[in-house]
This record gives sequence, C-alpha cells and structure tokens, in this order.
Amino acid sequence: MFVIMDTTIDTHLKDFCRLMQHKGYHNRFVISDASGHVIDDFLRLGLYKYFRLYPPGGAKTKLQLNSYLQHKSQSNYIMMRMEISYDADNGIKINKVTLHQKNLAVARTYRPEINSRLLGAQMMISQFPKPNIIKDWLKGNGVSQVRSPGSR
Repeated sequence: MFVIMDTTIDTHLKDFCRLMQHKGYHNRFVISDASGHVIDDFLRLGLYKYFRLYPPGGAKTKLQLNSYLQHKSQSNYIMMRMEISYDADNGIKINKVTLHQKNLAVARTYRPEINSRLLGAQMMISQFPKPNIIKDWLKGNGVSQVRSPGSR
C-alpha cells in the first residue's frame, strides 16, 4: 500500500473506495485525467498511485474512471465511465456515470446527487434488457434447433 503524506487525501480515498466496494464495484479501473495521465489498476491501488504521482495542487482535480461492469465477449459488454472530482474540502464527488452497452448500442447517464445514492453494480447491469433466449430460438438464432429422431 502507498503512504500518502496528506492525511486528508488518505481519508477521502479510503471513504470513496469503501463506498465503491460496498456498492459492488470490484473490477479494474482505468483512471485518467485531462492531462493525459493514465493508470490501470484496481480502484484503491490505482487512486493511491494517481494521487501519489500527481498530487492535487489545491484546485479541483477532475478524473475519469472507466471499467467493465459485465464483459461476456468483445461484442457484448457494459462499460461504465464515471466522472469524479476531488477537492480537499469535500473529498471525492461523483459527477456523472455513463453506461454503454455495445451489443444494443444503448447508453444511459446518471448524476447521483450524493455519492451514497450511486446505484450498485448489479443494479446498473439490470438497467439493460437481458437477451430473450426463447425469442432467439424461435427466430432460428442462437441455440441450435433440436430435432426428433427421423425428422429432417
């Protein structure tokens, strides 16, 4: 674990990571900022690396967190882009969450008023329709058709 000199940042990072863990966000994240700095790691380690390498200079720091909520294949995934900001007085604030499901080319955007109102990871996934296997089967897609013996 990284040690950050400023205990205020350390406390804010712990609180945010605890919230994200509680909400079910356990995957790797790509953390980036407007300057082009990029870190790819698990959330807690990535944020500690980021704030250690690029400490905030007093102004509000804006970051983007990207992760997959569900990744079944290259053509079927739900990607989450979370825009957050950090300042020493208020800590980390989630400004906007955008979900994109490539398979359906559908995107949804959420703006939680406070961080604790962020939907859990499974709730985010449930915002997108599940494929209907029976309809696909009736259309002749997906599942191979079952034939009785002697039929052609």
